[in-house]
Amino acid sequence: MDAGAVLSASTGGTDITAKILNKYFNIDIGKGVLACDFFIVLAAASVFGLRIGMYAMLGVILNGFLVDNIIVGLRINKHVVIISRASEEIRRFIVEELESGATIYEGRGGWSGERKEVIATIVNRRKFIRLRDFIKAIDPEAFISANNIHEVLGEGFDKLA
Repeated sequence: MDAGAVLSASTGGTDITAKILNKYFNIDIGKGVLACDFFIVLAAASVFGLRIGMYAMLGVILNGFLVDNIIVGLRINKHVVIISRASEEIRRFIVEELESGATIYEGRGGWSGERKEVIATIVNRRKFIRLRDFIKAIDPEAFISANNIHEVLGEGFDKLA
């Protein structure tokens, strides 16, 4: 599988069949390529011998897993939770500069009992770096928690339906 399928394009190889399997049967593109290439390797092994067929199968398996990991890696977003005294400035930065959404929660410190605003947002990696740098500049005491998210459905991301 090649970069074409990762970027929603095709090079005319088994990635076309894999994309069809993905669209209609929800099979990962890498596993679809693996299945298609498996049958090609079986045919090649019958022509070129078992040893060549085994090496080809090893390459196909590695390729299938590598493609899935590349696709997942390209689509990682960050779910970011922020607690800061500068919550309004951070919210404005997220909405206006990053052009992303944010949800504000009312929170209370478990240790201090102090009321705080908690900001939650989902951004791509590039926006996360900008957000982190902005927060560091205006409130070095802020609390930031960031988790990798592999799938986000809804407005601004992949369609739900």
